[in-house]
Amino acid sequence: WRYSVSEAMFKQQVKLIKHTRVPISMDDLLLYLSGKKVINQLSFVLTFDDGYKSILKVSDFLHSQGITPCAFVLSDPQGANRQELGTDEAIFSLKELPQLVKAGWNVGSHSATHANFANLNLASAQVEIAGSKRTLEQALSTKIKYFALPRGNHNSHVDRVVKQSGYALCLTMDDTLLSDTTSPL
Repeated sequence: WRYSVSEAMFKQQVKLIKHTRVPISMDDLLLYLSGKKVINQLSFVLTFDDGYKSILKVSDFLHSQGITPCAFVLSDPQGANRQELGTDEAIFSLKELPQLVKAGWNVGSHSATHANFANLNLASAQVEIAGSKRTLEQALSTKIKYFALPRGNHNSHVDRVVKQSGYALCLTMDDTLLSDTTSPL
């Protein structure tokens, strides 16, 4: 599967990036982008999209490296758009998601079903974005502050719904460095 690496390779990559960067959490990133925290070192946030169960295999390793990862999960994994995902890998169910929180992970939304966001209309955007937030907050009994756009795709409807839904931070796949002038959304 083109978006995966072996566990050994992943660990090697994490150790390599730690030679030149310092791990920060999503909360640290939000504080930085909000002007409430200064980060003077080159840093990175480690995120995992889609909520595949296999990510728990590296949980202890990440903890030993001082990394608080963030898993962007689907709120309707049974309805997941497997064609968009490109794999049949097992995904966390809503009942299983507390395992991630218990393991010290941040959890954010990656939509309800991983729909193709490039052409979403307003009604579909509300289900995929706002509906996902409500479902995850109910399932985890915690506020969901972070959203990651599936494949980084968005349009004016998506942008508006993300903002109106109360997410504090929205991630895309834009290849750029973040600075203290980068919009959190």
